[in-house]
Amino acid sequence: IERLTHERLTEDAAFLPTFLAAYRYFVTAYDLLDALIMRWYLPRPRQANFTDQWREKKEIPIKKRVMGALTQWIERYYADFV
Repeated sequence: IERLTHERLTEDAAFLPTFLAAYRYFVTAYDLLDALIMRWYLPRPRQANFTDQWREKKEIPIKKRVMGALTQWIERYYADFV
């Protein structure tokens, strides 16, 4: 999940579709969804002076990638959610 949603890695156009096609071999849909939700709610730093910078450099990019993964998953494999 971290590789899928890492804030600094460049997007690999083939990685997400390949991951979504193959994830069932090593994790259930429920566990994948749970991991994505946990990634969405990653813990914030305790130091107040790092909060804005952390949000800009880490939190927002990770949340965009989680949403992108969920969007593609729902669009391509909607039966996983039935």
